[in-house]
Amino acid sequence: MDSELVEKVRNIVIDACRQLERLDDYNYHISVVENLAVDLGKRFGANEEILRIAALLHDIGRIKFGPERHEETGAIEAEKILKELKLEEKTIGKIVECIKEHRHEKPTIPVSLEAKILKIADAYSHFKKPLEIIYMRAKNGRKFRRKFNMDEE
Repeated sequence: MDSELVEKVRNIVIDACRQLERLDDYNYHISVVENLAVDLGKRFGANEEILRIAALLHDIGRIKFGPERHEETGAIEAEKILKELKLEEKTIGKIVECIKEHRHEKPTIPVSLEAKILKIADAYSHFKKPLEIIYMRAKNGRKFRRKFNMDEE
């Protein structure tokens, strides 16, 4: 795996999130999806580099252009980014497939193992984060509620 390439992609995503004041998207969703996808990928023998890059870029369309059809806008944006980074066309194609097929609202069945894993990781992340918030709220009580403006007036 090309760790330097993965870090370049990570920095591009973080910079986009920062510029658009959406760093929480990275911290509380994209990084979660990346970790889940890599954990699953290791268990099933998937290509870690493709999974990491696809996970990092899977919501770039939503971040830059909004939620509508973000799997399509994200695939186009990811392809541009990856071409600028001079990735092989075959690798770009695999990553773009993952991004196009990641939406769990769409009734698609991805073909590649990596696309299947990304779709599952993205879906699971939407359940994982609320559970963590509930845990933090229970653990920290009033301090947590004040921090997130959840105190009753």
